[in-house]
Amino acid sequence: MMVEEEEEEEAEVEDEEVRGVDSEGEHADYCHTCKDGGELLCCDRCPLAYHLKCLVPPMDAIPNGEWVCPRCNADPLDGKIEKIHTWRWKEMVLEPEGAGSELEDDAMEEGDGPGVGTTKPLKTYKIREFFVKWQGKSFWKNSWVSEISVSLFNILHTTCM
Repeated sequence: MMVEEEEEEEAEVEDEEVRGVDSEGEHADYCHTCKDGGELLCCDRCPLAYHLKCLVPPMDAIPNGEWVCPRCNADPLDGKIEKIHTWRWKEMVLEPEGAGSELEDDAMEEGDGPGVGTTKPLKTYKIREFFVKWQGKSFWKNSWVSEISVSLFNILHTTCM
C-alpha cells in the first residue's frame, strides 16, 4: 500500500515539473505569455504567472491586494460559436489612475472642459476580437468576442475533408 502512495506522489511531482508549477506555492516558474522566468506576478485563483510587461494592458507596478489573471477574469461566451467571420484589433483606452479626481472637477467648473491642459495623454493598447456567428441564432445576433474568451470557452467543431 505504501509503494502505491509513493508512486502517486512521484507522478504528481513529475506532472508539476512538466507544467512548470512550483511545488511549494503551486504557481508557474515562468511567464504564461513569453515563457521566460524572472520577477512574476502570480494569479490568486490559478497557478499562472505573468511579467508585468507581458499583461494586456501592461502594468507599471504590482497591484495591492488580490490580483486575478486575464484568463480567470475572462467573460464566458453567450453560447456555442458556429463560425468566425473575421477579426480586428480593437483599441482600448487605459483608465488613468485617479480618474474623476478633484483636478478634473475644478476644470469642469471653470468651463475649460474635462481636464483640458491638466491631463496626460491617455495610454492605449490593442486586443484582438473575433466577429462570430452563434450556433442556432440568426445572423442579426452576430457579435464581437474577445480572443481570450474564444480561446478559453469555445469548443472548435472542425471536420476533415
